[in-house]
Amino acid sequence: PDGARYRGGHSVGGGGPVVRRSASGPSAGPPQAGPRPLGGPADVLVGLGAPLTEVSFHFNVPDRTEYTCRLLRKATRSGARVVVTGPGQVLAGLDRALWTFDPLEFIPHVMLRPNQTAAPRLLDTPVWLLEDTSACMHHDVLLNLGHEAPAGFESFARLIEIVSTDDEDRLAARTRWKHYAGRGYTIVRHEVTQ
Repeated sequence: PDGARYRGGHSVGGGGPVVRRSASGPSAGPPQAGPRPLGGPADVLVGLGAPLTEVSFHFNVPDRTEYTCRLLRKATRSGARVVVTGPGQVLAGLDRALWTFDPLEFIPHVMLRPNQTAAPRLLDTPVWLLEDTSACMHHDVLLNLGHEAPAGFESFARLIEIVSTDDEDRLAARTRWKHYAGRGYTIVRHEVTQ
């Protein structure tokens, strides 16, 4: 993810025309709702003219922590603001990795435990590590490291799912994919190659 665009043709920071590759093939422009049952939350958003959350899955990631660190470095370089969510233990490991990931560069981030509030001086921090996304200060990009679809994901402009080569992780990702697709979200698939 360190290049100008990662495989699949979309950059974290956005900007410019984008060609996305998904299960239904390449498409250009903003995400569009495909065939889906009517009456869900997506209908409310479409009815108001608001764009749907863009959902993307990054599959076959050999090391989720390292890949996430590289993705967050790219995001902060492009000016994006990212909330990372997942289990507390996973977030604590990512927090440690962000401090040591690159000896010549620091990725500004803040980790909040449930029911903890951020000091006012931290509110502009571009990367937030949160178990509970209701505490986040912005809704640009949500990166999920958990096995469940994160609550409130639809309030973010983008959702990125990181999926390792582990069978349990892939099975959980399949369930999340069905959850998003069943609600009318266009899903972009990225195969990570080494």
